[in-house]
Amino acid sequence: KAKNLRKQTLRIEIRCEKIEGDGAISDVAIRFPDGLTVQEADGDGWLRISSGPLPDRAKTRATLALAPFLAPVSSALACQLRYTSSGTDSPANQAWELKLPATTFLRPCPMTEDVLAEFMAQHTETLLNNVTAEVLSIPLPSKSAQTISEMIPVIVGRKASLCGFHGLQQPSSAAGATKGHKFLLMANPPASGPTTLA
Repeated sequence: KAKNLRKQTLRIEIRCEKIEGDGAISDVAIRFPDGLTVQEADGDGWLRISSGPLPDRAKTRATLALAPFLAPVSSALACQLRYTSSGTDSPANQAWELKLPATTFLRPCPMTEDVLAEFMAQHTETLLNNVTAEVLSIPLPSKSAQTISEMIPVIVGRKASLCGFHGLQQPSSAAGATKGHKFLLMANPPASGPTTLA
């Protein structure tokens, strides 16, 4: 997946592989739910993966508008899959669900520490009443504590970028260095627009 924040689009690469023993498959296409614009689809809303016999591997791209997704929540798009099997004249239609994680729709929200502090102060009641914690353990037996400490900001930065966040690392004092690192990750949902999706 690749986002273009200036154009407010999301590009998805869709791959199709033929499994040995399934017989000949041809004319494979998918259609996304109503209300979702796909730039590469034809006039009837079908996106072709394969015209004619399906090779061992085929792929295509679908460019979706981000505007229909008003909230950064996990989305399961109810799509339709159409194909023709050997020995049949009419195409078969099958329901197909495309799952997109919530981070797919986030836009980085750059803030300075002062602006962030002001935002937190204005929304204290909302933000501080919804706190969760999760422990993640990653064994790195060949790395020293110092090396791991130096790796963490780089790892968090990469993951934040992949998930659509802008990250700030809060500085820690020398005395509190052993307590770990603290990062603030900030993002906005895509620009809103008229839609039936959320």
